[in-house]
Order: sequence, then structure tokens, then C-alpha cells
Amino acid sequence: MLNKIKSLSKKQWLMIAGALLLVVALIVTICLVCNRPSEGEIKLESIKDIEITAEDMRQYRERIGRDMDIKKAYLILFEDEASCRSFIETHGADQNPTAAGIGIIPMMENGYYNIVGKHSIEEAFDSLADGEYSKEPVVYSNMYCYLKRIGIESPVNDDEALKELIQNERYQELKKAGD
Repeated sequence: MLNKIKSLSKKQWLMIAGALLLVVALIVTICLVCNRPSEGEIKLESIKDIEITAEDMRQYRERIGRDMDIKKAYLILFEDEASCRSFIETHGADQNPTAAGIGIIPMMENGYYNIVGKHSIEEAFDSLADGEYSKEPVVYSNMYCYLKRIGIESPVNDDEALKELIQNERYQELKKAGD
């Protein structure tokens, strides 16, 4: 077999190379034709290609209201009320009370805990001003909690964040329609 390959002439090598080149070109052409968007189908190069108008943003703000707010707080849990009260007296006014290293600190990915949806602590949060902390332990999940309000962040207040949110939603809708 090896001798047979070695014995091929230059003309035969050129024919084999040409045939392989033709097969590769055919495969590339088929791939391009099959992946071409059909007529009327939107082909997005980037999610940023989705145009969002001021009217779109106004309607979206009305539709979602305050539902996507992020209520940022420091939350530290204690097993007994006395430990929580002691912490409030000693570290309640600290800029970053989690730095004290006392109590159980739930996972706070971005340096805060989002308390939206946790009814009992959300009520306490709503009664505080930004930077204020609860003077009394807040009962949550059978534990006593220290709660300090950092603030509320809402994507509806930030035009760029809202635009990105709408673009992502529309992109998902277009993608779903194309499947």
C-alpha cells in the first residue's frame, strides 16, 4: 500500500488534491446555504442591534412598576434574642456591620442581601431610611436578625439598565420565535 502511494505521479496527486478541494468547497457552500436566514427572519449580529424607543421604556416602566426592585440590606442572624440585642448595641451603627464577624451572615454576593420577598424583614426594611438599622431584633425564619437598610435599586430608574433588560427580553422572544 505504501509503495502504491509512493508510485503516484504528479498528475495523480494534483487530481486527488483537486477532488479534495472540490469536496471542501461543496461542504462550505452547503453550510452557508443551510445557515442563511430565511426571508423575513431577523438575523441579529448583537443584542445591541435591538432598537428600544422612549415609548418602549415608558410602557415597560408602567408594566413592571416596583416589581423588580432590589432592596439592599445587611442581614445578620442570631440564634437567641440576647445575642442579637448585644450586637445591635455594640455594632448596630457600624458602617459595615458584617466586618464584626459575629452572627450568621447569609450569602451576600454583591456586599448586600436582597430582602425582597421575605415578608417579615421586608416590612422592617420599609420602615427604615437608607443607612438606618433596626433598634430591635427582627424575627425571621425562627431567628433574631439585625437589619440595616442600604437602599433600593431599581432597573426602572436607570435608563441603560432598563434598555438592556428590554433588549434581553426581546432577544429571547426573537430567539424563541426562530426555534
